This record gives sequence, C-alpha cells and structure tokens, in this order.
Amino acid sequence: MLTNEDFEKELEITRNLMRQEDPSKTINPIRKIGTDNYSPKYQVKRLRDEKIFTMMLIEFKTNKEKKELENRITLMRLSKSSFVQDIEEVFEYRQRFWIICESIVADFTELLIDFKTNYSEKFVKYACYRVLQGIQFLHERNIIHRNIKSDS
Repeated sequence: MLTNEDFEKELEITRNLMRQEDPSKTINPIRKIGTDNYSPKYQVKRLRDEKIFTMMLIEFKTNKEKKELENRITLMRLSKSSFVQDIEEVFEYRQRFWIICESIVADFTELLIDFKTNYSEKFVKYACYRVLQGIQFLHERNIIHRNIKSDS
C-alpha cells in the first residue's frame, strides 16, 4: 500500500516528468474523439515517429485545481495495467495539462451505440467483466475511480 510519504515522492517524480514546452512542436491533432467531465479528448500524431495517441487537454485555473490534476496524473502513472490507459507524456503549457496517452480506438459507448451493431450477450458480458476487473485493480490499490461511466 502506498503511504502518504511515498505518494508525495511519486507526485514529485510526476512534476519532474512534465514537459514545460509547447506541445504543438511534438504532436499534431488529428480529430476530436470526445469529451469527458474534465476535458476534450483528441486523437493526435507524434511528429517524431508518427505514432497515434489519445490526448486529454485539461485546463486549470487555480493552484488547487492544478494540484488535484497532478494527483490524478500521478495515480494514472502509477496504475500500470492492461485495464488502465497508460500515460506516454505530459506537457504543462499555458495553464493546461496536455496528457498524451496510449491510443484508444473506441470507448464502450461507441462500440455499443455508434457502430449500431448487435453484439451477443457473451460479448457484452465479457466487456462488462473487463471493466469490473479494471475497477477491482484500482480498488486493490486503494484508488477510487470517481468518474465511472461507459466512455471512461
């Protein structure tokens, strides 16, 4: 279990990993792929190798909001699992965090609604089971996902 002291060390590592530069010199937006409670999400291409990623663009207005987002980013960084989206890199630029994550082709809502496909009960059971495995993974680490919904 992560102690407060350990988390503070990890938070400092997160802050040191954040790049303080214009992300447009590193990535190109391709398209907007959605919005969650925090931010718009985009599909982006990294310029150096043309690899595709998902980017969350999160604005902060106060120091308190910034610290809360740093905590969230640290938790994401520490949650290495096939159930949790990996962070590739983070930029802090113009009062925003630009969080570059592994690419997600489609979220659960897109799979079930937007593609207008009839999925078997077996597939839906499996998808729900995988979501529950992800929640269990986080809970075993005393992490509570405060925004559980079909597209997160």
